[in-house]
Amino acid sequence: MIITKCRCGRQLKLKDSLAGKTIRCPQCSKPVAVPTGGANEVDDDDFLDDEVEDDDYEPPARSRGSRGNRNRKRGKRSAGFEFGWRQIMGVLALGLGSLIILGSTIALINGKTELVGGIGFAILCISVGVYWIRGKTYE
Repeated sequence: MIITKCRCGRQLKLKDSLAGKTIRCPQCSKPVAVPTGGANEVDDDDFLDDEVEDDDYEPPARSRGSRGNRNRKRGKRSAGFEFGWRQIMGVLALGLGSLIILGSTIALINGKTELVGGIGFAILCISVGVYWIRGKTYE
């Protein structure tokens, strides 16, 4: 018996009659030169009497994925946070409410009480903004 190794790493145990010939590796189908006798010889083994030939090897069949899935719609992505029109309008309403509160606070500091009535509108803007930001998009 002659033992040799292919470049793909597969160890091949071959009959002495193949010494000096070139065979194909059953795993990767690359040519492998069989060394001539010497240190690689091993005692005969009853289970390794078959010769390795080019005609014996057939590469495994590749399984194809089903083609019916191509037209299927993909689901929504669950990772991350998507902004829709409602969220954008919510951020704008939240910003407007915050600006109104800031302006009213500055007016109170300066002694003007006319703009304090806008606090109700500011709270409404902030409430609607939070509702829109937390709401679901239907796009």
